[in-house]
Amino acid sequence: MRMSKKRILVIGLDGVSWDILNILLNKGLLPTINKIKENGVYGTLKSTIPPVTAPAWVSFATGMNPANHGVFNFVLPRHSLSSLKPVTSKDIKGLTFYEVLEKHRLRCILINLPVTFPPRIKKGIVITSLMTPDESPVFPRTLLKEIPQLKEYRIVPDTSLLAKGKLKEYVEDIRRLEETRFKCAQELFKRQWNLFFILFSGTDWINHVLYDRLIQQKNDEATKDAIKLYQDIDRYIKWFTENQPPETNIIIMSDHGFKTCNGTFFINEWLRKRKYLKVQIKPERQRIYAHRFVKTLAETKKSVSLPTFFTRTLLLMTKILRLETAYKIYTKVRKYLPFIPEAKIIPDFKETLAYCISPESRAIYINTKTRFKDGIVADEKTYKNIRKLIINELKKLKDPQGIPLFEAIMTKEQVYTGRFLKDAPDILLIPNKCRIATHFAFVTFSENRIMNNDHDQEGIFLASGPDIKKGIKIKDVEIIDIAPTICHILGTSFPYKVDGKIIKEMLR
Repeated sequence: MRMSKKRILVIGLDGVSWDILNILLNKGLLPTINKIKENGVYGTLKSTIPPVTAPAWVSFATGMNPANHGVFNFVLPRHSLSSLKPVTSKDIKGLTFYEVLEKHRLRCILINLPVTFPPRIKKGIVITSLMTPDESPVFPRTLLKEIPQLKEYRIVPDTSLLAKGKLKEYVEDIRRLEETRFKCAQELFKRQWNLFFILFSGTDWINHVLYDRLIQQKNDEATKDAIKLYQDIDRYIKWFTENQPPETNIIIMSDHGFKTCNGTFFINEWLRKRKYLKVQIKPERQRIYAHRFVKTLAETKKSVSLPTFFTRTLLLMTKILRLETAYKIYTKVRKYLPFIPEAKIIPDFKETLAYCISPESRAIYINTKTRFKDGIVADEKTYKNIRKLIINELKKLKDPQGIPLFEAIMTKEQVYTGRFLKDAPDILLIPNKCRIATHFAFVTFSENRIMNNDHDQEGIFLASGPDIKKGIKIKDVEIIDIAPTICHILGTSFPYKVDGKIIKEMLR
């Protein structure tokens, strides 16, 4: 295999914004990142809409906006809004930069790049990321024998610690996970490569729970440990820079930034109350937990089905009473029964006009007949009227402080261009100071401040090396610009026009 002299090292810091980075840089806590900033270029990196891991990193890899690569979220509706499929690399339309490089006989090593399962390159090394269903994310499998540390590799931390309220222990577990990732990367870094990519996901997990405390510079133990994670990564970057081959350019980037919100907007509950969405209470006929007069399922090894009378009664209640009243009665009655019947509120898509499939999507789909098998919106005129009505009503919404809930509310045509525009959500939302939630809470807005940190569109970008200018701030850099820039530096290009541009202002 021909090896080019030039190399590019890309280090991803998932979910990092300049707000946090500048605080830590000003305190002298990140000397390596500071050195790269001083000796190269830096700026804000604009993410995708929505600024979510899956579409953002696929846009990074393809140089295309979601309407051209087909990945709009972690999950995509298939034939019905009730049928959601997790995305895989097979959902990416077109080429990725690492496929382009491999076609030019350049070797790639990818560690933890989202939406790389199953691997799309044959001769490189890929350690896949989220959405990996296999027992091991390591490809080729022979690496497990060659590098023993890979047997300890984990994709995600122990989230049960967070569920139990053990925040400090959760942060410590994230640090251990990233240390293992780094040790595995050290071994792979010694091999031949032209493009080496590694993503540290821990910064995103940390920011979801501690971003507000980091910004406020709190002095509690969990926040101190979160800062230690940033310092760990700074040391890891130092090792890479000290051991990188000659003629290596380094890029440090995030897929999106973070912000603190002042509450949660329950979008599907709002759609329900505005009569755009119909719901039903669905009694669960699956395994349920017995109590009082019945042994636990763990002891009996049997399932308990809900009696027919209970099912019929519950459904009848929802038709006679308001949903809130029916569900309130249900929650009171269930504790006097010899079993614990479970019920959940679900959309009735045969009567639903609009729906948000997940909080991350920050979007609304119109339930059209031409797109979904159980769609009810029949024609284009009705579709446009419903979409216009929803947008106009959302624009009027404000939080208790009088702040508009949304910075922007746009149609898919205003956000995207491309071959797969028809598959995009119909309304895209850019929240102002609120998070989006999709479950039914019987309120449309809550000021609950728990886990109120969420993704923001502005991430970070830094670069330095023999092909990079020194000591300048660059503007208008988008995540779709990085793939064509990588290919350009390594002497290749995509075989077709991509949406992103080569970042020429950063190159010598």
